[in-house]
Amino acid sequence: MPNENPAADEAQLDQLGYRPELRRVLGLFSSFAVQFSLIAVTGSIFLLYGYGLSTNGPAFIWPFIVGGVFQVIVGLSMAELVSAFPLAGGAYQIVRKLGRPVLGWQMGWWLVIAHLAAMAANAVALAPYFASAMGISNIGKGQILLFSLGLIGFVTILNIVGVKVSALANNVGVICELVGISSVVIVLLVKGVIRSPSFLTSTGGTTAHGSLVPFLFVLLMPAFIISSFDSTGNMAEEVKDASRKAPRGVVTANVTALVYATIAMIILTLSIQSLSAVTSSSIPLMAVLHERLGQVYPQIFEVIAITSLVVTTQVLQLTAARILWSQARDNQLPAAGWFHRLSGKGRVPVNATLVTAVIAFLLTLWSPFLTALAALTAIGWAAVYGITVLVGIVAKRRGQLPAHPWSYGRAGLAFDVISVIWSAVLVGVLTYQSPREAGLGFLIVVAVGLVIYYVFLARRGRESKNAAPVLAEARVTPPG
Repeated sequence: MPNENPAADEAQLDQLGYRPELRRVLGLFSSFAVQFSLIAVTGSIFLLYGYGLSTNGPAFIWPFIVGGVFQVIVGLSMAELVSAFPLAGGAYQIVRKLGRPVLGWQMGWWLVIAHLAAMAANAVALAPYFASAMGISNIGKGQILLFSLGLIGFVTILNIVGVKVSALANNVGVICELVGISSVVIVLLVKGVIRSPSFLTSTGGTTAHGSLVPFLFVLLMPAFIISSFDSTGNMAEEVKDASRKAPRGVVTANVTALVYATIAMIILTLSIQSLSAVTSSSIPLMAVLHERLGQVYPQIFEVIAITSLVVTTQVLQLTAARILWSQARDNQLPAAGWFHRLSGKGRVPVNATLVTAVIAFLLTLWSPFLTALAALTAIGWAAVYGITVLVGIVAKRRGQLPAHPWSYGRAGLAFDVISVIWSAVLVGVLTYQSPREAGLGFLIVVAVGLVIYYVFLARRGRESKNAAPVLAEARVTPPG
């Protein structure tokens, strides 16, 4: 493993056209934890296991694995680009630095909207659980908004205090999640599974619309679980030896999440006593745990799932704030100087973080709009990473990608092509599933982004003054 060299990090940052402004204090585990927290394995299984089971029966595990492998491949492609451009801003910076400033700004805009919509959705979804813990049942809209505001305020404080504090909270949450998932799986194995492996080939009578459509819909599940592939890139200017550790964090987190999620859902499915009773339950996963483990372990799993989603909410905000701060640094936001300000000692983008909190809370006020944004979040992520990888393919062929230590050689092109095709499939299937809410909603987001850019920002420079000289100094020989 290479030694950490602060001078090398600063030299690379300087070569990319920037000076150090954020505190570089995060190591490999924290880089891994940022990505793993956004994935939120426990919380995602808690919310989506029932969807897979009711859509394609126990056999849902196979399209889930297929979709998961494709998502990991997209992560591999993004990891290589993050290694070349370890900058706050992630996909925004990658596309912009490769000579496409307007498209790059759109990538940042789409990601900010996706992250803050997901943050608001998490806050609203968790409100009833917090109320229940305080002995409050049947909460109204006003109480939901109050609890949502409390959660958004809590994670905002963590993110403002300093990157070390937010990273510590994130790391503790990830450790609890890893231990929690493992313990539940182990207890189920000790109790003994009651189904044979052949049960995993059964659709349980759920394929009324034909076998292909449910298969395609379950392919969507990994897009909601394994996503935000440039999250460690957004934190790269705060990671030591970023060109190596940031991409390693992406890949390690994605693979770990897929393995954990697959094992957990296989064991859960093989532990089902009554398929009809589980699928008719409002929370099928909890029904399985109650059947096999009584009351205590399901409550533990629920606490772990809620903790997982709280930590995810924190990292969603942290990532969105870094994108806004990065755009402001390039004078690519209205009031850019204000957005660009950092706190004194902690070197945290406080103003950008506060704005994300306000936007996220405003999104909780309008439930129909929130539902539409939540539905198109996965489209936004898939479109951004598909386009970013496509831009990367062109840059590699032209020899425009800066030298980077995280590389797959000739295999990288195969990963990139698969990533672009898979991202296009995701966008198509998601739009087919929800043409009005997700498809039309995404087009509205694109249109609003174009209006903002051309009305407020185009005069500030449509061409990057940094990108061309930087790339000219760091050309590599194109493959082939």
